[in-house]
Amino acid sequence: MTKKKILIIVLICTIVPVLAFMSLSVTTYALYKAEKKTVIILPGLFASGLYDSATGEGVWDPFEGLDISFSEITGDAGLNMGKLITLLMEDSVQEQLDKLLANDAMGASDSLFNMMAMNEDGTAAVETIVRVPWEKDTRLKYGVVNAQKDMYDSLNAQFGAEYEVQVFNYDFRMDNRQNAVLLENYINENDYDDVILVSHSNGGQVAGVYLARSAENRARVSKYISYNSPYYGSFSAITILENTTDMISGLVEKLIANSLIGLANNVETVFTNQFMKLLNIWTAYQLLPSYELFASEYHGEQAAICIDGEPVSFLNQEELWDFYCSRPWAKDSQGNLRPVMQQWLAYKDSLTVTLDSGEKVLSTTLVDTTYFAGTEVLTVNKAYYVTEGDGIAFESSGTTLDGDGTVLLSSAVGMLEDESKICYVPGVDHYGVNIKYYQAAAEATNDFVSKSIENKSVWYKKIWRKILY
Repeated sequence: MTKKKILIIVLICTIVPVLAFMSLSVTTYALYKAEKKTVIILPGLFASGLYDSATGEGVWDPFEGLDISFSEITGDAGLNMGKLITLLMEDSVQEQLDKLLANDAMGASDSLFNMMAMNEDGTAAVETIVRVPWEKDTRLKYGVVNAQKDMYDSLNAQFGAEYEVQVFNYDFRMDNRQNAVLLENYINENDYDDVILVSHSNGGQVAGVYLARSAENRARVSKYISYNSPYYGSFSAITILENTTDMISGLVEKLIANSLIGLANNVETVFTNQFMKLLNIWTAYQLLPSYELFASEYHGEQAAICIDGEPVSFLNQEELWDFYCSRPWAKDSQGNLRPVMQQWLAYKDSLTVTLDSGEKVLSTTLVDTTYFAGTEVLTVNKAYYVTEGDGIAFESSGTTLDGDGTVLLSSAVGMLEDESKICYVPGVDHYGVNIKYYQAAAEATNDFVSKSIENKSVWYKKIWRKILY
């Protein structure tokens, strides 16, 4: 064989593999560019838009024609009474108030709270009330009173050219497991290959269940941004269930101070006859603090349930569940354990993944997650009970600055110790991430997401090099 032929053979043997690997690299990167991508925002509790599918009318909230936003009606000082008073003068608001006050404050059949009511068995009183889909041409697609509009606008401006940015409203009254299935179906039906999840508050529980459902779900999520999500629950659930009247504490006085005496005189009746039915929602019980919060200290703080001044030592989740089941609110009016409490242990498990080693871990730890956590705001971390006859009665709460006013830091980060995955937001309360999104979270969020996208792009480009080694 001549030297010329040998050289040709060597060149062929060298060039063909190189071209093959280059082709693989180009093809792989092309596949990355061709992926169907989305950024999905999951709102917090009571923040999703709901409407009546039978009529097409908005129910939560029913004020489609009003140019209002969440940040206008609430803030650092609580409710913006000035803005609320102005809104009360609007015809559409007056119409809703008339419905609430009808029938001696029992409400008209289509009053806001009667439409939203839940039965004791955890089913909706009005079956046609459903989540507002992103495709629906309505302000409610951005959540109740534009709750997620700032977050959406910021993310869409930054990533909208490559990702379909959207808000996934869900029925926050229902089982978070049910909402996670709806999210899974939505992602699968739309063939999204690359999903960036963004959640606030209870939206993190929906995301957590979604991620725990399968390795396939986790593989689709390239980045997860979590704002103040209560992975191990919130003491707010205990304080609300133990003392429901606190929910309207001070509201009557504020209404009277603003010369709204007629409305003030009916607030308690409307609350008792109509709003209280909303406390049959699944999430109020699913957000009860988990065993993990009581099991160990986090940053020097430890949550506790105390009876007669002494903390109760729970050995496991089952013992904590037994305690919850002993409380009056855990049972319906017939004395039977509510379905949500019957399934409480299974629900807590639905947020975890069992590894091959047998260890159970929070599902969010198995994807690239960044946890935003508000701090330096008084947050309940202890519930005090006192002996009363043969039982115990709720007495008061203890607080810490290790939280955002609603969710403890330990719960918001899932007891995580890796500081690189935590973004602290000092002095910003639970709702501040939405109200002050541009000041509190936008820049950091864009940085984390951009870095994730860049890393994924580089990973695709380098696949063929890894094959070489």
